[in-house]
Amino acid sequence: MAWTQAEEDRIKTLETVINSLQTAVANLMSKMQMRQLIMIKQAQVDELTRRVETLERLVQIIEQHLL
Repeated sequence: MAWTQAEEDRIKTLETVINSLQTAVANLMSKMQMRQLIMIKQAQVDELTRRVETLERLVQIIEQHLL
């Protein structure tokens, strides 16, 4: 028994969606990669925070000397 055109179109659509999902899943980061990226980003945030705090202290020192 042959499939109708509607059934064939539905199967093709499902295959396309499945292929897209497979590609998306294959491109996902692993949990370990995500943890490593978060650790790197947190280290960058910590470094920037430290630099801002240093700059704030320097501004305070400069302001004290100007007054």
